[in-house]
Parts: sequence; structure tokens; C-alpha cells
Amino acid sequence: MVDTRSGDDQLKQALADNRCVMFSIQQCGWCDRAQELFAKVGRQCERIMMDRPENARMSKSVVKHTGMMTVPNIFIDNMHIGGYDRLLQAQTQCSSGKMDPNDPSQTVCEFLKEKK
Repeated sequence: MVDTRSGDDQLKQALADNRCVMFSIQQCGWCDRAQELFAKVGRQCERIMMDRPENARMSKSVVKHTGMMTVPNIFIDNMHIGGYDRLLQAQTQCSSGKMDPNDPSQTVCEFLKEKK
């Protein structure tokens, strides 16, 4: 069955249904590295392939809302992180313990914290 929702509605639903969403393409080394980082901390991240025809409308919405035409394009707790470099930067900042507890990105730190 073909999804007839708008790309914006598909994007909103994907972000609502998953704590972590990574927009990717089939062949993407940086996406694979991001997936490995999530596995290392014991977290799941929904990987949505932007190069599949069924995701074309959603892909356009991702680009429209983020301004990024590159992958990976990562969201955690509805917060746009960006690419792999930004993910590593967030993990480093979170690991340093210098994050303000009132900072809205604190939920990202909680997600990136290694599960025991």
C-alpha cells in the first residue's frame, strides 16, 4: 500500500515513533559508523533510507527542515543533531560532564549514555 501522507507528516510520524532516527542511504560509511556508535552505547536508532522511492517525499521534507543534503542526518528525541561529526561532538561534550543539566540537549546526553 502506498503511503499518501505528505512528506512533513511522514517525518513527524517517524520522529514521534522513534527516539532516534537516522536518515541514510544504502552505501554510506559515515552512517555505518554512526550505527556502530549507537550499538556501542547499547541504543537503537531507526535507519530510514532516503534513496528508496517510498521515502522520496519524506527525504525532501528532511532537507527542507534541516537544510542538510548530506547523510547521515540524525535526530535524537526530536532534536536535530546533524551528521556523524556532530554526533561525535555531542557524545564528547556529554561525556565531559560539562553539560548544563537545564540544557535541552540533556536528553541527547541521556540517550548517548552507555547502557549498563
